[in-house]
Amino acid sequence: MRRLTSEGLVLKKKNLPGADILVTFFSLEAGKILAMAKGAKKITSRRASQIQTGNLVRFMAAKRHEMYYLSETHTISAFSGIKKDRQKLSIMYFLLFMIDRLLPENQREVDLYEHTKKFIVNLAKGKASLAHLEEYTNELLMNLGFIENRETLSQLKKRIEELTGQKLPFFVI
Repeated sequence: MRRLTSEGLVLKKKNLPGADILVTFFSLEAGKILAMAKGAKKITSRRASQIQTGNLVRFMAAKRHEMYYLSETHTISAFSGIKKDRQKLSIMYFLLFMIDRLLPENQREVDLYEHTKKFIVNLAKGKASLAHLEEYTNELLMNLGFIENRETLSQLKKRIEELTGQKLPFFVI
């Protein structure tokens, strides 16, 4: 059994039958990972509020049978300033969608993690805009080898939809 203690952003969560939730994290130590939160939907669970999409958390998980199982979570920031502002929330969801769909699982990406965390913190502080999102998205896609030259945000949106085969579920631009 391998243990993982890391900081991470909650990219998404999926309710499973029963009281369990499957959580996708973008973590500092292991990159994008999936973790099972056993019993997280129970009314007595303290983890339910901590594993909300977009939260920055410190977590511990154990890997058994190729799956991580959450044992502890602690919220570092819920980014409530972002979640109260529709424009900021759209930008954050766009960013989380990209990372979730474009990054492979279990591949450590320290620089990308730190850059993403900094972007979201700046967004929460009001120091990030659509222009910053365009810059971040260009850097992400260039570093991952999907594009060679900078593109506009609307071109990037189309490119991401092509790469993922999915229409973006929200409107940012």
